[in-house]
Amino acid sequence: MTGKRLPRPSSLAVIVPLVTHILCILLYALPITRTNELVTNPGAVLDELHIISDDNRDVKGTSTIKDVFRNDYWGRPMTSSSSHKSWRPFTVLTFRYLTGGGLMPRLFCHRMVNIIIHAAVAELVSITSTQIFPWLPPNQTILMRALTKLIFALHPTHVEAVANAANRHVILSVLSSVIMADPSVSMLLVMIMCAVGFLSSETAIFQMPAVLLTMTAIQYNRCSNKEKKEDNGSNGEKKKDQKEEEMPWPPLQHAIVSLLPRYFAIILFSASYLIGRFYFDTLSIPDGLIRPAENPFFLFTGGERILNYSYVLSVHVCKSFFLDPVGFSHEYGFDCIEEITGPSDIRLLLPQMLAVITLVIVVKCFANGQRTTLLLLMGLSWFATLFPVSGILKVGTFIADRMVVPSTFTVSIFGGRILSAWIMGESINQPASINTRRVFLTVKVVVVMVIFSFFWLKVDQRSSEWMNSFSLIQSSLKTCPRSAKSNLEMGKLYSGTVNAYAHMVDLPKSMSYLEKAEEIDPNYCDVNKEIATVLFQQGDYLNFEERLTNAVMCPFGMQGALDLWQRYWQAVTADPRGGLQARERMQKYEKVIADAIKQAQKEEEEARKKKPSGFVVGTVDEF
Repeated sequence: MTGKRLPRPSSLAVIVPLVTHILCILLYALPITRTNELVTNPGAVLDELHIISDDNRDVKGTSTIKDVFRNDYWGRPMTSSSSHKSWRPFTVLTFRYLTGGGLMPRLFCHRMVNIIIHAAVAELVSITSTQIFPWLPPNQTILMRALTKLIFALHPTHVEAVANAANRHVILSVLSSVIMADPSVSMLLVMIMCAVGFLSSETAIFQMPAVLLTMTAIQYNRCSNKEKKEDNGSNGEKKKDQKEEEMPWPPLQHAIVSLLPRYFAIILFSASYLIGRFYFDTLSIPDGLIRPAENPFFLFTGGERILNYSYVLSVHVCKSFFLDPVGFSHEYGFDCIEEITGPSDIRLLLPQMLAVITLVIVVKCFANGQRTTLLLLMGLSWFATLFPVSGILKVGTFIADRMVVPSTFTVSIFGGRILSAWIMGESINQPASINTRRVFLTVKVVVVMVIFSFFWLKVDQRSSEWMNSFSLIQSSLKTCPRSAKSNLEMGKLYSGTVNAYAHMVDLPKSMSYLEKAEEIDPNYCDVNKEIATVLFQQGDYLNFEERLTNAVMCPFGMQGALDLWQRYWQAVTADPRGGLQARERMQKYEKVIADAIKQAQKEEEEARKKKPSGFVVGTVDEF
């Protein structure tokens, strides 16, 4: 026989994971290197600004390690009323020490660290798939592992967590959970990873049931597969006695008993984490920090809340399956997603259809036996990580792609299994002819490559949009043209207040975006400071003073507005020509502010008396 031999499975088992791992890194590295960041360094995007700011002493390294553990993600004390209670000291320390050592721009390094972590998670997810389905032949195992990894890496919802350095906590928590889910890792590593998960992100607590069920499914399949092999290879009483000695219980009981120490450790760590947060009163995000501009449904109650959040939860589930009924946006704030006012809203068909599909799958899996039922529970447990956006808890997050990342574990695992079975022809209706089978195989491979190429381009485009604020906000406005916050952010870019975009100053255009934001949400008080800035540049000082006063009364931008207030009135009241009139205007506005403070204090006191007691789990969103 002439010609080159195909690589043996042992060779493919090394080559295929290596090639796909490189692809996972290139997927996000290419958009970063295509930007001019290495030359012009246009700056951070959104929450990256807070992470790499020189004012963030925890990241910069000018605070003590003790301070890192006392402060929240943004450097505020956890006990502060302005803290969102996002306690992520391990993530903060990765920003503090993984800086590139001056060999590359700090922001570029932070983004590359995210890319490397994400590729590692994809690798671990692919390895987990081989543990969940250990009975497959070598070639199909290699194929399934590669497909699982690529499905996970190419998921569009991961872009927000990977391309934006500030969302590193999301992928760190998933990394720790996937490592813990492997029953073969040492008990010490399980405890270390459990601590890393809780110190990386508060959402890690919602992944613990998934970790327990995943390790149970893996251990069950190992025991079951081992028992099956021994049954097939047993010949004689000696083999039978040996099997009974090694496997005294059925596979599920054996799996549970062997994992009891791990169950105990993870549950103990989880309980300690929750008790500690409760003791230090850092479980609950202050209601005043949950903003309607970012989460417009958080004040809904009763049936109104159930209807709206059933749709919000369904949107996240669809995003997990590569389906996006609302489109991609970095912000789905006020008026991006319209309120559902009654049961006749056609959008409620989405949660109803998902409920029916889930019910059918549950019934079918329960009828198929123990193994299928256990795999079903494992899959559903990863979707249970979407619990924070179900509306049961009062949190700051509304709709966010980063919340979907843990649930894509299930989609990747089963997607890789189904695709590999389809490509390899795991069917009783396979074509008999070898040539026909080859044609079918070629067609299937081409179809999969086309689909993967489509999602590669989608992720590449979305990652490129996350590389600078203008392209990101521009893309968000295409999806959510009536997003008050996105219109405000675009208005800021055109106002000249952002140094990296000073060359784009267009005051009339800035004012049009800001006025639209105010028209969409008249209660969005942040608009006042930005409009005041534009009015000052236009020389409209009387209207500027009125807007500045309103900005000072806005609790979310008060500090910046107050600094501007003090500098402005100090200058104009010192003017010998119009200082007297300016002082009169200042006193008038001071009275307006004083009256507003009294009214706010009165309302706060009334709200405190009416506030019901309740247990609200910590923050999922950021400032």
